[in-house]
Amino acid sequence: MILTVTLNPAIDKTMTAHELNPGQVNRMTGIREYAGGKGINVTKMLRQMDIPVTGMGFIGGFTGQFILNAMKDRGVLCQYTQVEGTTRTSLNILSEDGYVTEILEPGTAVSDTERENFMAAFRKNIRDCSTAVFSGSLPDGIPSDFYAGLIRIAKEYGKKTVLDTSGEALAEGVKACPWMIKPNAKELEYLVCRPLRSEKEIAAAADALQEAGIPHVVVTRGSRGMLTVLNGEKGKEILRVTVPDVNVVNTVGSGDVAVAVLTAELCEQPGEITDRIMEHAMLRAAAVSSANVTTMESGVAPLATADALMQEVKAERIPL
Repeated sequence: MILTVTLNPAIDKTMTAHELNPGQVNRMTGIREYAGGKGINVTKMLRQMDIPVTGMGFIGGFTGQFILNAMKDRGVLCQYTQVEGTTRTSLNILSEDGYVTEILEPGTAVSDTERENFMAAFRKNIRDCSTAVFSGSLPDGIPSDFYAGLIRIAKEYGKKTVLDTSGEALAEGVKACPWMIKPNAKELEYLVCRPLRSEKEIAAAADALQEAGIPHVVVTRGSRGMLTVLNGEKGKEILRVTVPDVNVVNTVGSGDVAVAVLTAELCEQPGEITDRIMEHAMLRAAAVSSANVTTMESGVAPLATADALMQEVKAERIPL
């Protein structure tokens, strides 16, 4: 059982338009609504792979009920904490010129009592799970070191932890040394407080985090694939995974499905994560992530497409 934590879920309202013109009337050509938020997307992908999932986080109002129903329909063991406010809505506008515009609400505030209720439920549910995945932004009322505290609790119970967030929540979270993090290049720059202008600089920053106590740092780079650093027999190597060009429909959720696949492939391994296991996990994550962008709904990847893309994703090892 994998536990996913989505503290700031959302309904993803995806609209299509011929083009988006700021300051003018924009008429949409289509609209669809899905349960979303980074951790919800991870949950959806894990369930698509038939992996048992316990879902936790804060939900409220009619939008929260929409998400709760969607998770129950997928067979998720729902342990979400009810809040007085209403779960947010995120607006994604896909225009025919290829641009994706995201308008993200901040999320409802969480009270001290609601936070305490969540903490009690987390301590209870983490015991029955092998891994905890913490994804996405923090709502108002939740301190920036909240993920760090949850990671430390999970580690007390001997559980693996995966963190995928940004900003101060990420900076504080890494202090608890989760088992794996998945920053993108900009998030990694935020962590190391400097620009990373080359692949080797990105890899060196990831390696420094691994040396500091985070066993696995996988950096996603959009259409350029992903990378990590391995301790090979001949010294440290950059493991670079590249992806083929695909027909892009919606890029939202691509990093989330990568987190889901990496978690499924790596966290359930009974022994040491060898270089071969890591390479296969990253190839699979890259293929599923690429398949995700070919669909309208975030966090749902056509696995047949991913299987076909496995023949086209490539892995290279480069001395660091």
